[in-house]
Amino acid sequence: MTQLRHPADAGEPPPLLLTDYVTLPLANQLRAREQPFADAAGNAYLEGGGLFVYVTGRKLDQKQIALRASKGFTTTRLKVLFALLCDPPLAAAPYRAIAAAADVALGAMSTVLADLQQDGSLVVIDRQRRLNASKRLLDEWAQAYALGLRGKTLIGRFLAEHFAAWPDWQLNPAHARWGGEPAAALLGCDPLPGMLTIYGDKLPARLIAHEHLEVAGPVAYEHLVELRKPFWGQTLSTVGRPDLVAPVLIYADLLATGNTRCIEAAQMIYDAHLARLFPAPFELGRGRLAEALAVVRRAGQRSPPYLSGRWDDPQAVLPQAVAFVGACETLGPQPSVLIFLVLIKAGHTRSLCRCRGGQGGPVPPIA
Repeated sequence: MTQLRHPADAGEPPPLLLTDYVTLPLANQLRAREQPFADAAGNAYLEGGGLFVYVTGRKLDQKQIALRASKGFTTTRLKVLFALLCDPPLAAAPYRAIAAAADVALGAMSTVLADLQQDGSLVVIDRQRRLNASKRLLDEWAQAYALGLRGKTLIGRFLAEHFAAWPDWQLNPAHARWGGEPAAALLGCDPLPGMLTIYGDKLPARLIAHEHLEVAGPVAYEHLVELRKPFWGQTLSTVGRPDLVAPVLIYADLLATGNTRCIEAAQMIYDAHLARLFPAPFELGRGRLAEALAVVRRAGQRSPPYLSGRWDDPQAVLPQAVAFVGACETLGPQPSVLIFLVLIKAGHTRSLCRCRGGQGGPVPPIA
């Protein structure tokens, strides 16, 4: 309920909860709190605008449950992949080092790494394992974490009397770190936290007494502090501030809320702290290339000598452009960037100088 109903959305209709399965007791609780839901078994509660639907008691097919489990991310796999996402060079380390950083059993390493290699998450180059880092892998882990491991990390929820004063709270990084929304705020994201997430084995007694923290009831969703158990090993090396969890986890926790403001903050975290390590693919379509070339033609420039006579045929230019920009996955697909790359490829000096606002000699074509 806390995750579904963000304080910033007070007064808005409750969002629809979609999940695999809702038991009968849980269905009754959700209806009592006017929380609409629907699950994969056909159970549902929908009410409003003259509509009333309430179906309970339907069960999932056991074969479907087994199929989901076989295709999903196991806890061990999630923990190992998290360690590798936080510290990509760790992929080349011995099994024992990876197991310690991920806080998993050493005996599970061969199976997990073999699975990651089979699905392309790990590659072997010159007899060394390397993480096939990409935004797709990051997002796949974040989604699997939200659906599986994240639910197991929650230790408890507490009401904070001095919620607004959270930036003044003193956390010892050796025992507790900020995550989720407060971590994003400390990294410069605009939204003020609606939920304070702390990763640690327990809340410091001094913090509980000074901030008057009390155990929250199941219906409470304002001024909340959630305590989550760290699931990684003490040897895991992470970048960033010592009082915050790894940016990968901050990103995943923000996405897991489903809240629009938090998703926007997650994108800011990705752009500032993760894009370099986990680049998004550069998608170059025929229509976008045609758009870029049309802009160049409208600028009044003649056809570049390197691609003379081909500007009106995007299909002919496409293989050359793809060959050049294929290695530039960290760049976004904005038309201006694409124009810039095509002009460099073509050695078109005058247009290049105009785009960069500079002067200078000829720009040699890039092979």
